[in-house]
Amino acid sequence: MKDNPSTKSPIKDPPLRVAGQSLREEIHDLAYGRLLAGWIAIVMVLVMAGMEWVQWTLRMPPMPLLGTCVAIVAVGIICWWLRGSIRQLRQLLLGYKGELAVGQALEQTRTKGYQVFHDILQEGFNIDHAIVGPAGVFCIETKTRRKPARGQSKVIFDGEQITVDGHTPDRDPANQTKALARRLSGLVREIVGKDVFVQPVVLYVGWWVDPPIRPELWVCNETAFPKLLDHEPVRLTPEEVQRIASGLTIYLRERERQR
Repeated sequence: MKDNPSTKSPIKDPPLRVAGQSLREEIHDLAYGRLLAGWIAIVMVLVMAGMEWVQWTLRMPPMPLLGTCVAIVAVGIICWWLRGSIRQLRQLLLGYKGELAVGQALEQTRTKGYQVFHDILQEGFNIDHAIVGPAGVFCIETKTRRKPARGQSKVIFDGEQITVDGHTPDRDPANQTKALARRLSGLVREIVGKDVFVQPVVLYVGWWVDPPIRPELWVCNETAFPKLLDHEPVRLTPEEVQRIASGLTIYLRERERQR
């Protein structure tokens, strides 16, 4: 449907991205791309087999066994082809719920003078969340992992390495989040023209974290983080917070226009 040249959109500035938007887009592409194509293929081969049985019932030259065999083989191949996508979709949905949980927890910080940003897209990566407020700028990486059904499960940070329920994650979340914080610090420097320290934070959704905070990297859960902010000294004036937040908003909206 073509736009009416005599009208225009009432939305002047593109809205900022919401929590988990990259994951939601990835889920949409997977669910309505690969998975939908697979299910359509399954339905088609089953219909073909059904038509063979209809022909046999109506005394037409029947080949139901052949059609059924083809359908069984095709369904098996398609299911095998889809199993990785189904597993990936489940993990994406879990991650998306985690992003929403963190997003809702961060919204609590607005009453304390913080500005909240979600899903900051950069070339080849994204920053899950960032907040700017009296205690400074925080770069937040969300980790959502399933927990054992029984027993106490902990995330432990020894100052160098994070372990989750006694296991070391494949990708080092400590170095990953510190690298993202450096990227965000560089972005803030480009926007406001001054160096601003960015605190890296890893939030493990729903996990018990011990200890919850170290100077070089905060590791905690989404409910503890807003409370930890209450004990931080004031590092930015309200004018500095507004300057950084306004600059980020303008930058992110311009990025959305270019997409």
